Amino acid sequence: MQEEHGEGNRYERRAEGRQRTQAGVAHHEAPQRGPRAGAEVDGGGVQRQRDGSRQEIALESVLYALSDPVRLSITRSLADGRESPCGDLGAGLPKSTLSHHLRVLREAGVTRTRVESTWVYVSLRRSDLDALFPGLLDSIMKASGPQPARRRTRAQR
Repeated sequence: MQEEHGEGNRYERRAEGRQRTQAGVAHHEAPQRGPRAGAEVDGGGVQRQRDGSRQEIALESVLYALSDPVRLSITRSLADGRESPCGDLGAGLPKSTLSHHLRVLREAGVTRTRVESTWVYVSLRRSDLDALFPGLLDSIMKASGPQPARRRTRAQR
């Protein structure tokens, strides 16, 4: 049976793999800290996610992003025009699910993301969306029902 899987048992092969890894770049070494992928840093150390230009926003991607009830709820909670910490947006959602929905909204051009220290703030790109698709957001918000109550942010407490 050893002939089928090469020489040595699996523990010996694993040890050889670790030795080869240590000869190159070890997996356990932490990478250098820097801006997140797709982020720019201004003079004050605040990271701003590259949101793309207004011309890059496509109607199909906006409609897709707003077709999900969770993403529509997030958009509704940002409709007042204020920036909100991302943790205050998806009450009751697992972090990975909230992160996915925020990514879909950001990539579609519906939201803008700003990173400051360890906080991530999200805001609605209403001016860009209204300039490209006049009345679209208002029509979708009106057709989808009443706006949910917004949670108080930490700064408001």
